[in-house]
Amino acid sequence: MSIVPGVVHSLYGDAKARWTINEYADLECPFCKLYTPRLKRWVDSHPDVNLVWRHLPLQMHGEAARHQARLVECAGIQGGAKAFWSAIDAIFAQSTGNGGGLPGGTLDFPELDQARLEKCAKDMDLVDQLIKTNIGKRPANSPSERQL
Repeated sequence: MSIVPGVVHSLYGDAKARWTINEYADLECPFCKLYTPRLKRWVDSHPDVNLVWRHLPLQMHGEAARHQARLVECAGIQGGAKAFWSAIDAIFAQSTGNGGGLPGGTLDFPELDQARLEKCAKDMDLVDQLIKTNIGKRPANSPSERQL
């Protein structure tokens, strides 16, 4: 969920769908990179289901995962759900993964004001607040329960 009150820019699909899938994921995770596009296609073919992204950057992926989470969140703040999910797609396309991060540390995302995006992404508290919120909502038996 967003830290902007009343705004859910991490929602993919119909906001009025009967069912919601919460994807707890890390933008540096190679499995998430493969799975997320498949999940989005599945949601596209099931109008009674939507998807909510929840940032859960793994410690083993270091600052790269946290920085990317900030970039995606800032894209959502600037451009809404479409920009949020486009930024996820762009990161999956550009990142080296497994903690390697983005080439040069920046996201090539011309759809938004790049300077504003980078300035917003420097706000370290942004992702920390989201992660705390997401961890609190995570089911106790989720795969993310295990520390890697």
